[in-house]
Amino acid sequence: MTAGENRSGRDFAAYARLLSGKIDSELSRRYSKVKLSTWLVFLGIAAYSITLSYYSLVKFRTFNDLGFDLGVYNQALWTALHGRLFYETPDLYWNTGGSFFGVHFAPLMYLVLIVYSILPRPETLLVLQSIVLGLGALPVYLLARVKLSSASMALLCPFVYLINPGIAAVNLYDFHLEAFLPLFFLFAFYFFYVRNWIGCTIFVILCSITIDYANLLIVFFGFYWLLVSSRRVTNALDRFSKRFWKSAPQMGEIQRPSTKSSKPILISLGISIYGVLMFVVALKFVSLFGPPPLVSSQNWNSLGSGAGQIFTNLLNPVKLGEALSYSYLAKLAYLGELFVVFAFIPLFEPITLIMAAPWLAISLLSNHAAFYELGWQYPAAVIPFLMVGFVLALSKILSIPMKTKARSGVAIALVVIVASSIFLTPLNPRTIGVFPGSSYTGYGNGERAYVLRELLSMVPKNASILTDNSIFAYVSSRANAYLTYVPSLPQYILYDGTSTELLNLYNNETSAQIITSVIERGDYGVVASIDGIVLLELNYTGAPEIFEPFFEVGNYQNIKLVSGVSLFDEQSDSGTVLYSPPSEYGNELFWNMTYQILPAGTYEASFRMRLSNPYSGFIMNLELANISGSPIFQSRQVYGSELNPYYEWSTITLNFSLPGPSENIAFLGTNVSSGAGVYLDDIYLTQISPQS
Repeated sequence: MTAGENRSGRDFAAYARLLSGKIDSELSRRYSKVKLSTWLVFLGIAAYSITLSYYSLVKFRTFNDLGFDLGVYNQALWTALHGRLFYETPDLYWNTGGSFFGVHFAPLMYLVLIVYSILPRPETLLVLQSIVLGLGALPVYLLARVKLSSASMALLCPFVYLINPGIAAVNLYDFHLEAFLPLFFLFAFYFFYVRNWIGCTIFVILCSITIDYANLLIVFFGFYWLLVSSRRVTNALDRFSKRFWKSAPQMGEIQRPSTKSSKPILISLGISIYGVLMFVVALKFVSLFGPPPLVSSQNWNSLGSGAGQIFTNLLNPVKLGEALSYSYLAKLAYLGELFVVFAFIPLFEPITLIMAAPWLAISLLSNHAAFYELGWQYPAAVIPFLMVGFVLALSKILSIPMKTKARSGVAIALVVIVASSIFLTPLNPRTIGVFPGSSYTGYGNGERAYVLRELLSMVPKNASILTDNSIFAYVSSRANAYLTYVPSLPQYILYDGTSTELLNLYNNETSAQIITSVIERGDYGVVASIDGIVLLELNYTGAPEIFEPFFEVGNYQNIKLVSGVSLFDEQSDSGTVLYSPPSEYGNELFWNMTYQILPAGTYEASFRMRLSNPYSGFIMNLELANISGSPIFQSRQVYGSELNPYYEWSTITLNFSLPGPSENIAFLGTNVSSGAGVYLDDIYLTQISPQS
């Protein structure tokens, strides 16, 4: 070997070591970035799951979860563990078989049952839901990492998902199987995109067994992939849309993985066919356990009641217009809320909206407000597809050569996403009670929770019980807890006599009417009554173990002045009084104070009144009436001779009894005499006894 050859060998070896070092350094750098970003995503998922679990459990502990639907799911799973096929009683008033499968096709319940069996109680479902919704960020990150050239933007996408108010809203409304849809559909989309057919198949099947209507989404999921996998279709769409995006032709391109294989077309066609078949199977399956679905429905009144009538009227422009225009402002607000938290970026990849089309049509054509409000479980059927549209559209935007204005646009979009998400999330205390939906009802008061826990401790674990929607979830770990239909007299009745949940209609009967009818059929005694929350026991005799009367004061703030004026009065308890002046024809209706619901019992209503001038004759009627103003309980005439001298305040009382929780009770001042000027200060309503 010559010296030159030896030196050449040493140079080559040195170069090889240098190249190897650079490769190792680059691999190390890239590996570290991937590892760090992946850990950040899992950290975000963990933070989301822990935070939302905490808020879900706080909501549960303060008695702000409902029978519909946490109670339904908990009872169905609890009874399945005890040998009954997902038996639940809240739907008994129409699903007489009692199985949850008579309401929804949802074989996923068997997989949920495995987790639930570890600790069979409602809290398990709430924590599981938070974890599942949080994990939806993982397929978002995987898709973004494949599609986006910017590692930082790829890392941003899962956090856009995690702060989405719609996801938090789904999370904070009880427990629902819909919570699994974002995770399943996002993974199905990711696996189809990377051509992992086994993974895609598994998650499409999981979507199909989650809940019946998810199969309609599967049909359009397959249809989307059929379109984007067809080169002829996408080329035509590219040519059309690029005319619009002359300055940035990349924005007109349909996002699809490059492939020459026909397999994606066949698989996407198979997915759509599978969705159709599974939807038919779902309808037949539900019919085996309950009444045939879609025979009649009140959710699309403008289009009709039965499935055939609804589908026929979809072709009728007039009916279609009526359905879309129903509560159109609320529907537009709903669309705005869905899109603004993505800074409207999914609209730059509009073809992805095909996957969301079934649920958008169902909601926007409906008269059922929960379908087009953010605070329920239904955004779970739309958000995964908007998230996909966001990632794909973002990849287009990032492919445009970045100029200063473009960078500013991206920065503004991020500000819009964060600001709107903070503004709309149910975790924001300022949204509580402002936006509609159960997710925005807040976390209640600790005093009511303390009372309910105390009364529930007085009910044996295996006793049958009838209750209302605000309490049912907390007694649902038993087969003989009832909400809407009672096959036989229950041992206990527990209700919150001030809760508006008693006004819910079940087969044209309110919860208050159902409870009252059961009380009248049985010999129930009051075990405890605390500020309107009442526990009764069948054949109970004796005085209540606990009685703290319901008491409220009405004044100018909650008494509706119908005819007259409000005046400052330093002698009044509240500082302001209502006044009906003397007039030629008198005053037919002076004021109205209405209670949506009152607990059962014997009451005394005290009216603090005085006159503006001496008058001994008939002054007015005090009436206890229903909401329409028709007297149903009590009416009393008031004369000037009953009152103190006209310049002093007097108290007039009216006694009455309510056999059960009663709705729309109105206290009215009617037929005011033309000869007297009448002042009303306060109305004191005091419960004398918890029984009528």
